[in-house]
Order: sequence, then C-alpha cells, then structure tokens
Amino acid sequence: MLSWVLLTGLGVGMAVAAMAWPEFDAWEDSLWDRMPTSRKPKDGSDGKGDGKADELGAGESGGLEEAALDEAIPVYGAPDTPDPESVLDELPAEGEGDRRALARVDVGDGSVQTVDGEKDWLVHRVVPMETVDQIAHRYGVRVDSLRMWNGIKPETVKLKEGTRIKLHPRKIPPPRRKYEYWVQPGDSWWSIGTTFGVDSRDLRAANWSTPQRPQVGTTVDVWIDPVVYLWVSGETDSHVPDGVRLGAVGIGPPQNGRLVNGVQLPPHEAYTLKLPPTAYGTTHAVAHVVHAMDEFQRRSKYRRKLMMGSMSGKHGGHLTPHVSHQTGRDLDIRLPLLEDVQEFAPVTPSRVDWVALWHLVESFDVTGQVVIIFLDYEMQERLYRAAAALEVDEQRRKEVLQWPRGNKANLGLVRHSPGHEGHIHVRMTCGPNEPECVSEADFDVDAD
Repeated sequence: MLSWVLLTGLGVGMAVAAMAWPEFDAWEDSLWDRMPTSRKPKDGSDGKGDGKADELGAGESGGLEEAALDEAIPVYGAPDTPDPESVLDELPAEGEGDRRALARVDVGDGSVQTVDGEKDWLVHRVVPMETVDQIAHRYGVRVDSLRMWNGIKPETVKLKEGTRIKLHPRKIPPPRRKYEYWVQPGDSWWSIGTTFGVDSRDLRAANWSTPQRPQVGTTVDVWIDPVVYLWVSGETDSHVPDGVRLGAVGIGPPQNGRLVNGVQLPPHEAYTLKLPPTAYGTTHAVAHVVHAMDEFQRRSKYRRKLMMGSMSGKHGGHLTPHVSHQTGRDLDIRLPLLEDVQEFAPVTPSRVDWVALWHLVESFDVTGQVVIIFLDYEMQERLYRAAAALEVDEQRRKEVLQWPRGNKANLGLVRHSPGHEGHIHVRMTCGPNEPECVSEADFDVDAD
C-alpha cells in the first residue's frame, strides 16, 4: 500500500512539473540563460563584464547582430524527481537469505558475422519483449523490408513469443540465450538488468507473473544478448575510464530508438550538468565525452566550466522537444563563454570564447568517435576566423568546418542545423558492443 502511495505521488508530481514546463521548440536553448543559483548584477550591467574582446576574434561582431541567441527566460533547472518506473525498478528484493557467488554464464563466443552480398533467408524466432524494429536493427535490415517480407502491419510493435520471421540479414549476431537467475538479497530489477546487460523494464515485463518486487529465493527469466553480456561480465574495458559503468547500449537510430541501462555523465572538472535527469548516454558515448574533456583541458587554457545540456533520459526514447537524443549518443553543450562574462548572461556572439570552442571541437574530433557536430552556419564563420588566428592551416579548417562552402554542403565535421546558434550538438558513434545500434550509414544524418 505504501509503495502504491509513493508511486502515485511521484506520478502526480511529475505530471504537474510537465504541465508547468515550456513546450515551445526553443525551450532548451532558454536553459542556457541562467544557472539555478545565478543572480543578476545589482548595478544593472548586462553581465558581459568589462567588455574585453578576445585577441583572436572572440568578441568581433563580423556584421552579426548582438541580440541574444537564446531567449532570456529565468530557468531554475529541470526537476530531478525520479519517475515511478525507475523507483519500482530499484526497489530491493523482498525476503532474506545469503548471497552466493554468481557464476559466469556460458553464452558462446559472442561474435557477429558480417554478410557480404545478399544472404539466403534466415529464420529468427522472437523472444519476449523484442520489437519488430529491434529485430530489424539486430540483423542490419530496413524495418519496412522486414515488415514486407513477413506481412507485418505498420501498427504492430511486438510479435508473440516464438513467432518465426524470415529475413535477408546484413549481419548475423548470436541468438539471445535464456537464463534462469536465482534472486538474491539486495537484488533489484535494475541491478539484475545491469549485471546481464538487459533492459530492466523489459526484464520486469517479461517476468509479468512475478510480483512487482523480485522475491529472494525465486527465479526470473533473463534473455541474454551474448555480445553485450560478454562485455559486461568482463568487468573492465581499456577504452572506458573509471567511474563509467559498462553495459549501457543504444537500440536503433538517434531519432527513433531507446537506451538500455543508461549511464550518467560522471563528475568532471571541465563541465557541469545543467539537466542531470537527461544527462544519460551509452557507455561508449559517455566514455568518449570524458576522453574529449580530458583532451580539452590539456590543449586549452579555458578554465571555466562548460555547461552540458541534454543527452538522453535514463531509458532513452522521446525527449521533448527533440527528434533525436533518443539513444544516448547525442549531447548538447553551450558555447563556451568568455571568462569575464556573467554565468547568467544569454549567449551572444561577442560573449563566446571562439578559441576555446575550436579546441573543444578538435578535442572531440581526436577521439575518432564523433559522427557529426551541429552548429549554425553563420557561427561557423567566427570559429573559422578564430582557427585562422591560431594559425591552423586552411586544409585543417576545411576538414573541420562546413563554412565557407554553403550551409547545404556535405563537407566538414561541423555542419549547419537551425536552432544551434547558442550550443553545439555532438553525435557519437555506435560502440563495438551495441549489436542493435543503427549506424549513420543506414539513415539520413539529422540533428534535432
């Protein structure tokens, strides 16, 4: 009864917060305006400090109007209230007993076979909680092709367990393995899911006959993906820094997918989180954000904290008002402000430290794990001039920036996208242990 009251109260609280939250398309840009603890100066100044311009063009106007690039609306941070589903996922198992050492599950070698040319028909048997889209992503085929081959209606999301469907795969991952796990004291749906690399909500739904809280001494069925499990059970990964949990993976493309067991951006000297509830990503993406921040601190003299915006929710999926940010691979970062600019000040071109921004972009680029970075085309001109002042050669500037070849040019790591005047949008690659993550080769590259 107490759990029901708790969950109901959380649900009502989040509903009220959602009703009060702005719904216009530029709402997140407005979040860059103020930190929760910032105050406007009593002297009536605009927050720009003494107006000292950066020697390398950071404060040059270049003909652009000095209007704020995002609306000056006071914002006091997103509500950091856990959703009812997350509370339920993390409730400890009921009952008492002694914990036993967990033996490693034999799932085979976990290798994924790449298919050259057209492969003969392969038959896939549906396991609990698999979606039609997920099956298509798993074998690297188009969702509409999978539906056509099997006469699956567009509105059908899931198929009955055991259903046999045929397809022409582009890759063949190992099949999921069913494992009966013995629930131990201290377990929760979340801890069991992260142990085996399985989505905690899928795990709970697949064991619908089990009480909402797992019971010590009972078993639950876990459908293990060998690729993910072998990575998670290895406990260490040389590419992942300490403090970043293994096993967070994306399913599908950034515009239509979800995040499994998302990991939050860890504390770092280089940044602060503006929206902690939406600062979750895949292990691969978060790890390389940390690597990029380490590199940024090495190559840049910028010592002000960057402000990180949205990445994804803990379980991914739609994140208002974005189209992307669904699979834990997209990250928004406010343009770095000059050090004499007040924290609450709206972003304007003369307040941006363009030299720091160039170093930031290059720091992400050297990771080798960035697909694309979105930034307004006119803002790219300022970045181009700052790089020139740093004596970066023209060839390198053209490798990094789309400017000056037109905002439709399919050139450069940094590309134009409307609505990205006050922040950059960084998209990371799929990780090597994400068999259902869709790569950019399979869909159009879009921003929000």
